[in-house]
Amino acid sequence: MLRPAILLTAVLLLANCFPRGFAAGGAFQSRDPSPVEAEDYAAYSAFINQKYIPSYSTPKYTLQGDLVEDGELDEKGIVVIAANTKQEFANIVGVSRYLLQLFVGREANNEAEDTFDDLIAKSGRAAKLSNEFNLTVRYELAGDKESGQELHKLKWDRDKFLDRFPRSKALLSFSRVGFDASRSKALFLVAQLDVNSRRDRHPSESTYLVLVKKEGGQWKVNKMWGPERNSLVINLAQCDDSSRHISLPFGSESFRVSGRDGDGCVIEHVREIEQGYARTRCRVPVGLGKLTIFESGLESNVFIFSTDLSTYCEKRVHGNSFLDSIGPNWF
Repeated sequence: MLRPAILLTAVLLLANCFPRGFAAGGAFQSRDPSPVEAEDYAAYSAFINQKYIPSYSTPKYTLQGDLVEDGELDEKGIVVIAANTKQEFANIVGVSRYLLQLFVGREANNEAEDTFDDLIAKSGRAAKLSNEFNLTVRYELAGDKESGQELHKLKWDRDKFLDRFPRSKALLSFSRVGFDASRSKALFLVAQLDVNSRRDRHPSESTYLVLVKKEGGQWKVNKMWGPERNSLVINLAQCDDSSRHISLPFGSESFRVSGRDGDGCVIEHVREIEQGYARTRCRVPVGLGKLTIFESGLESNVFIFSTDLSTYCEKRVHGNSFLDSIGPNWF
């Protein structure tokens, strides 16, 4: 058994093995976290105004014309922001260099890296946010009226969340903001909990790492790392040949822009399941200007559209790829 003096010496030596500010669980704790400044709010606001609001201000439809997202955020909707900065992103507690490197991967000469130290140093403890965002739509801080436990329950109960925050689309939770030495670049994490206005889908949370750069005195979103939700904008007048293909567990879904047909742009959509397919041909008026096609992340409707195409589409044709390949004379 160790003598008390030897045991005390061992404890003191063990404590010195860890860096200053290291806390239980491997997270670094800031002894005196800096306050959230006006530049922090300007960086947050740049992301919301330039990326978040435009995405949720566009209505989205299935090929059959069902409304997936109403696109009213710019007129009637509200942005809901967690009132305290978040401490856990992508199931990792604490903002660390390891977490940030997970997002940027092996990207060479990464512009964000000189903001890492400042972001990590500020992120040891949660900071309270205030109503200093400069947004183009209304917003509300979630957590001003609810305890942390109550907010956690609201996040995963769609009906209660939408009752508490009607016309909201998601809950945004931010990390602190890290700046480079010249304060011309800023980096932060944001967790976006999607609460679709249709109540037949479960909430899903995605985490993004956002780099903003100052241009002409204003913050501009320069790059984002995180889950890819690709979209394709089609200039209907040009109607250039393009296509997308997504593999599914038992088939695939694809579309192809095949060119102009008079005053229409022809788009062909095919969904194939175990060699059976459904093909739809749509002739979209060029007078609409442009059409955006989004990858939804849903298996039921992989592609969704910024315009209701149902009135421009012919009747769906069903067939079988195997039977088509062998021809009718095989029987």
